Order: sequence, then structure tokens, then C-alpha cells
Amino acid sequence: MTQFIVSARKYRPARFQDVLGQEHISHTLKMAFSQDKLAHAFLFTGPRGVGKTTCARILAKALNCINRTEDYEPCGKCEFCVSFDESASFSIFELDAASNNSVDHIRSLVEQVRIPPLSGRYKVFIIDEVHMLTTSAFNAFLKTLEEPPSYAVFILATTERHKILPTILSRCQIFDFRRIQVFDIVKQLNLVASQEGVKVEEQALHLIATKADGAMRDALSIFDRIAGATNNNITYQAVTDNLNLLDYTNYFKVVDQLLTEDLAAMMLIIDDIMKRGFDPEVFLSGLMEHFRQILVSKDSSTIKLIENTESVRERYAQQASLLSLDYILSALQLCNECDINFRTAKNKRLLLEMTMIKMVYLPFLLDQSESGESKKKIPEPSIKKTNTPQFTEKAVEKNEKLPIEVSPPVLMEEGAEKQVSESVFLKSSIAAEDKKQVSEPVLIKSSIVAEDNIVKKINKPKAVLNKLSSFEKEAMVQIAENSNRKNDIKLDDVLELIEQYKEKASPTISLILTERKINGIEENIIQYTVASNYERESLITETALLEFLRYNLKNYNIAFRFEVDASLMDNTEEKPMTKEEKLTELINQNSLVNQIIQKLDLKIDE
Repeated sequence: MTQFIVSARKYRPARFQDVLGQEHISHTLKMAFSQDKLAHAFLFTGPRGVGKTTCARILAKALNCINRTEDYEPCGKCEFCVSFDESASFSIFELDAASNNSVDHIRSLVEQVRIPPLSGRYKVFIIDEVHMLTTSAFNAFLKTLEEPPSYAVFILATTERHKILPTILSRCQIFDFRRIQVFDIVKQLNLVASQEGVKVEEQALHLIATKADGAMRDALSIFDRIAGATNNNITYQAVTDNLNLLDYTNYFKVVDQLLTEDLAAMMLIIDDIMKRGFDPEVFLSGLMEHFRQILVSKDSSTIKLIENTESVRERYAQQASLLSLDYILSALQLCNECDINFRTAKNKRLLLEMTMIKMVYLPFLLDQSESGESKKKIPEPSIKKTNTPQFTEKAVEKNEKLPIEVSPPVLMEEGAEKQVSESVFLKSSIAAEDKKQVSEPVLIKSSIVAEDNIVKKINKPKAVLNKLSSFEKEAMVQIAENSNRKNDIKLDDVLELIEQYKEKASPTISLILTERKINGIEENIIQYTVASNYERESLITETALLEFLRYNLKNYNIAFRFEVDASLMDNTEEKPMTKEEKLTELINQNSLVNQIIQKLDLKIDE
């Protein structure tokens, strides 16, 4: 049995030009060699598996190589290069900071630095995962790192630069490594496959590269794993099965069902995905990415942002041609809202299914918004167009202190006209009172608002709501008609209902309603005089009282006006009693107290 070497080690680059996706770093180091301006300390930082340690080893070999090529690459044949490749070099040392992170380990390293190299020009120290050093170890290393001997070179590597002390960072030349692009990883995997005699599918390599998330080492590890499991025949299906991935074919099916508005098929697809062990959040994340790919496929200039094969790009472009931009943006917004709500949802699957159901009906809502028709058509107003809408607008202008906005309704239901007309009536009533130069009324707005009960009922995305201006115009005419309706109420009926409400109200509200009386009723406005701002605010926040009156009197135009009269406040305070007065009070209440005082000859303590 031969000893197997993993591809990540077997195909590790030995020259700067072979390092994948880090051309900016390779070029900088070569230029430093050409000008003989090499620093004594380097810091290589970046994600895992992108070539930090590999570049550190190539740099260490190039420093001591006696036969560097014309482009300043290590020759790989001299005694220094060969001894390093065989792990027998006495001038290049590799340390793992994770297991050598204490002050004692750094002191031992400093002692080694003092000894000149036995052979070669430089003594190179490669410290991997340097962020694992303790703060004390970093401080012990500072002086040596700042002023090392002329023959000492330090190459530090880390994936977490933010954990390194700023004093260490300031003493190093810092090189930032990038994530490797998907196409670069696919190119390298094709090279490895040809060398190893492995049959591969292009889409399978793209899936491996995407899963690797920019790390070449991860991609090669996945490649070895699947090649061994499939007898050197890597197919797209084999990759999805071995990695247990939700690939793009699943999401193409999902969007196809959305286009056909087949709710039953959609629920079955979600059920199948859940049975395969995928978390709802994983599915949603992939669906958001899929809609993003469709979005960039809408324009030929941005389709190149999809890092996949041409056949897959064409498939995205074909599906994008069937979806409007409004639909894509609305679907993305629904996905984003679902993703936010996942954190607090107790039933994540149900939340996901509700989101998908909304997506099924998105085309219908978009069609309705474009044609200017709602699901339940609003009846045309029976009155002619008069100045009533203008009166409503002027009423709002005259009292800007209490602006009350009316959201454009969608899918008007029975009784919704009454709920919407409430807000406009409040405006007109405010303006009417303003003309009479009386104190500004305080109107309590019912908690049954058109926006909450109508717009939020279908959770409509903003991309659709912005197009419903035609509904707003029709609604405003209907609102103006309802606002002119008058239904006078009687004081006796109001007092009887308030007595009923006091029985179920809180003690504070019940006391206020008992002590404060109604001054009168004028144009459906109940006038109250209260003793303090506290009582006024208490009644304002008691919205249930207003709803109770409106419901029982069948009048949704009822409002309150409160006036504060401080003279109603009971300011009489009892004067504190003296000791003699307290004693007299006790004697009056019980004659035995006086007998006890006389028998015991008691006196009041002065």
C-alpha cells in the first residue's frame, strides 16, 4: 500500500508565479528582491487556505537560494532549497504559535535568534497563527522584532489580524491576501484532475469552488473526498449528494412553481427539502441568493457577476426574462423580512411557508396595482365632485399641530370606509373648532386604523404599495363623503354608557369619570373639564372608552375635547393636630382614657 499524499500538499506551489490569486503580493516581493530592499519582518494576513504559509515558505527559500532565477524565484535545486524541501534546513525554522504561545517559548526563540546561521545568508523564522500568542509573549517579542540581528528575518502569518497588538503591526510589512476567485479555483482543480486522471464535470467543479468559499485548500480537500467516493468520476450529482447541498436546481424548481402559482406543488417542494434535513434558514439563504442571481441576470452587463458556467448563466437569464423587476424586488424584500423574523420565530417552518405563499400571490397583486383595480373594488361615490375634498385639505392646513395621515387602502373590506373616514373627520372637526377660537381640542384616535387593518393584512411589499395612487384618489372621495355625515348623540345616552364603562375601567379612570362631569356635546364632540393635565392624559390614553361609545352609539364621528380647570382640584389640607388636641380627641372617643390619666397622674411630655 503506497502512502497517499493529499492534493493540498502534493500540489502546493513552489514558486511565486504558481501562487493562485495573489499576484499583487508575488509582484511586490519580487520587486523587493530586484531592488534588494527586503524588510526584516513580514506579516501575511488573510482568510484560511489562500496561500499565506505557502508564500512564507517560498520567500524563506528565495532568501537563502544561491541560484535564484532571473525573475527572482527559488531554483529548487540548490542545497538550501533541497534541504528545506526535505525539512532538514538549519537556517529556516517554522513555529506554531498556538502551541508556543507563552513568554518562555518566546524567550527560547530570542535565544535562537542570537545564534548566527550555520549556512546561508539569513536565519528565517516562520511563525504561523501568530495571533495565538499571549499579550505577555507579544511584549517579550517586541524588542527583538524591532531591532533583530542583520541575518534574522521574521515572517508572521495569521487569519485574525485584529487580535495582534498594534505595536507588533507597526513593526512589520503587512501583506493582505485575498479570497481566491471561483474561476481560479476551477482552473486549478481542472489541472489537478488532469494530473490525477480524474473525470470531472465542469458544473461539479464550480459547485466545489463555491463551497470552498475562496479557500484553495478547502477545495482540494473536497476534491479528494469526492474523487475517492466516486472512483475518480466526479459528477454534479455526486457533489450535491456527498456535500448534502441545496444546489441551484432546487431553486430553479421553486421559482418555476412560483411562476405557475401552484401553491400545492410549492408546499410539497418545501416539505421534501425539510425531510432531507435542511434547516429553513439554509433554504431561505439560498433562495435569497437565487433571486440575487436572477436580478443581476436582468442586464447583460451584470450577468458576468454570476460565477458559474455559461449554461447556468443562460438558465438564469432565461428565468429572469419571465420575471418583472418589481416581482424580483418584492420577493427579495419578503425573503429579507422572513430572515429578520427567524430570530424570534418559534415555528420557523411555518414562517417560511407563509413567506412562500405570499410569493405565490405576488403576480396577482402586481397586476392589480398596475391596472388600478383592487381585489374587492371600491364603489364609485354617488355624489358629484364638489369642493368637499378641498375643504378637507384646507382643514388640515389650518391645524398642522395634529397631522393625521391616511394610508392608501388595499383590498377594502366591509366597514373599512367607516374606519378610514374617522381620521378625516378628526381633521375637519379640528378646523371647525379652530374657527370658533376655543381651546384646541384633544382628539383620541381609535386604535382601529385603516393602515393596520387593511394594508398590513396582506403584508404588501413597498415595491407594490408605491403604485396604488389611483386607489388613494378614490378613497379620499369616499372619505370626504363619509366625513359629512352627522349623527347627533344625546347626553343621557352618553352618561348611561359612561356609568356602564366605569364598572370595568381601572380605579383611576373610574374615579376621574365619577368626579368630572360632561359640560356638553356639540357636533358629536363630547366636552370634558378636568382638574389637571394628569387627568387629561389619562383619559386621552384610555382609547377603549372612545371605542366603547362609538360602538354602542353607532357613531364613528364621536371625539373628545378636554379643558383643564385647576380650580376643580381639592386644595384643602388638614392642619396637623397638636398634642393637646390629639389627647382631647382620644378622650372624646373613649372616656376611660381620662380616668387612667387621673389615677396615674399622667402628663403630656413637653
